[in-house]
Amino acid sequence: MTIPKRKLPISADTFIAGAPDSKSLAAVEEVKNRRVTRSIGNKLIISVSIGPDALDAVDAWASKRSMSRAAAIAYAISLLPE
Repeated sequence: MTIPKRKLPISADTFIAGAPDSKSLAAVEEVKNRRVTRSIGNKLIISVSIGPDALDAVDAWASKRSMSRAAAIAYAISLLPE
């Protein structure tokens, strides 16, 4: 198993310059475009916040189909129109 290389964190100056009230537009764009994720194989690991009622609905739907929660969410996303 290979260990993926971590992205180096942005510098403190770049982070501060990326504040909404900053004068540096380039730094703001750099912070906005930064994607913070981890990956395993060809899949990205993300974190999503969801309400308890919606989570219960996803879990119930997935369990009726013998699917994991992650598989159910991935399936639902795959149904989105392009």
